[in-house]
Amino acid sequence: MPARGGSKGLINKNLTEVHGKTLTNRSITHARQIVDDKQIILSTDSEDIVLEAAKFFKIKSYDLKLNNLSDFGPFKVHFRDSSLSSDNSLISEVIFSVRNLILSAGKSLNVICLLQPTSPFRSSKDLSLFKKIVETSSTNSSVVSVCSV
Repeated sequence: MPARGGSKGLINKNLTEVHGKTLTNRSITHARQIVDDKQIILSTDSEDIVLEAAKFFKIKSYDLKLNNLSDFGPFKVHFRDSSLSSDNSLISEVIFSVRNLILSAGKSLNVICLLQPTSPFRSSKDLSLFKKIVETSSTNSSVVSVCSV
């Protein structure tokens, strides 16, 4: 889940609260409805986002390593540098970076679910449907969710 800290249009947009949760924490909560905690990776360049997530999920200690997957309570954090966090950085570059880190750690990767904090309006029904598709699919699949706003 990508949560960049350098928003220019709406400062700290990923820390904006909707119904008592920041956009980032809402996405982590949604991810928990789909996969086990140990499979969740928050990718960010913002210490403020990491601190807010730690506070919300009661994570007491963590050690961030730049451009690595760091343990973050039950989750992982991909604390990325500016090359993956500029206005010109592509989300595909972030995904490939995380993918390569997972593979280089000797882990397998079957599914990537990208939950962008700036798209917080996901229904439990949609999340359940996605989980079912992931669990029953035997081939590489792509699922895109679109809703009217």
